[in-house]
Amino acid sequence: MTKNPLRDTKIVMIAPSVMTIPPESYGGIEQCIHDLYTKLEKMGIDITLVAPIGSKASKLIPTIEPTREWKDEEKKAFDVYWNKLGEFDLIIDHTHQAFSYLIRDKKIVKVLYGLSTWHSPPPRNYPNLITHSEYHRGHTLGKIGKDSKVINLGVNPNKYTFSDVKDNYYLCLSVMLPHKGHLIAIDWAKKHNEHLIIAGEDVDRVEKPYVETVKSMCYGGNVDYSGRVSNEMKVDLLSHAKGLILPFFSVNEAWSLLAVESLMCGTPCFSSTLGAMPEIIRNRNVGVLFNTKESFVNDPLNYDFNPHEIRKFAMKHFTSEIMARKHVDIYRKVIFDNEVWG
Repeated sequence: MTKNPLRDTKIVMIAPSVMTIPPESYGGIEQCIHDLYTKLEKMGIDITLVAPIGSKASKLIPTIEPTREWKDEEKKAFDVYWNKLGEFDLIIDHTHQAFSYLIRDKKIVKVLYGLSTWHSPPPRNYPNLITHSEYHRGHTLGKIGKDSKVINLGVNPNKYTFSDVKDNYYLCLSVMLPHKGHLIAIDWAKKHNEHLIIAGEDVDRVEKPYVETVKSMCYGGNVDYSGRVSNEMKVDLLSHAKGLILPFFSVNEAWSLLAVESLMCGTPCFSSTLGAMPEIIRNRNVGVLFNTKESFVNDPLNYDFNPHEIRKFAMKHFTSEIMARKHVDIYRKVIFDNEVWG
């Protein structure tokens, strides 16, 4: 056990109400929260998890049944746990609406996911925000006028199978929404006669007409549609693909766990220069970024990559261990040095 860096302190971590911790199916945010909680616990930190019913943790405060209707249900969850927060020295809030700010005179660190839907700053002069990229930080500062500390989201490398043997297919993997660019990937595959597998969530949080359009483009030829896949199948597809294609040419992503997962499997990533993608695909040894969708579609992607170097890069920058250590450093400064920011 690692020596406890947060002596004599009690910390509570509040998860969103969308899925259990850990998630039963793929849930990037929920898996990161689980990995972070697990790493902190192994350090000997006294940490309690607040999460939906069905979650698993050594110290758990269950709230409500998991729900996709978090905009309406997070307040119900807050009503379950708010009167238990007084016993903790630090609150780490991973929820979307951050009702914990209503608790007065408590030290709080708020972790933001995605590009915040907030239109005004939270009710604290120094909200102690954590974002996941410099792009995310800049977007948040511009929108609500509050600065943040950046911690890249990482993954547990033991959960991602490395392979230096790649099969003859490319993978486009993301939730079935138009801005994820599946149709762009299909155009590329047909132009260059490359085998492409389309996979991703196609039941929850999707636009059904778009899903049907993507499916209609995949019948026959060299493009296969897999739709929703298990986490095990996702890892297998990532580890054996020639490359992961994330054609984000109409959206600025705050971060991309899929890109990190791909690199951890030793698989290069092809995407756009928008949002945080340049902070993940930092050089040509791990992938290629394109300024326009036209330049991507016209490129046959005939690049040589070393899967071992890709995995090494991911291990150096994007593990859950690195993520946890950076969180602990921030918690220590908040608890012992009374540091605030925003």
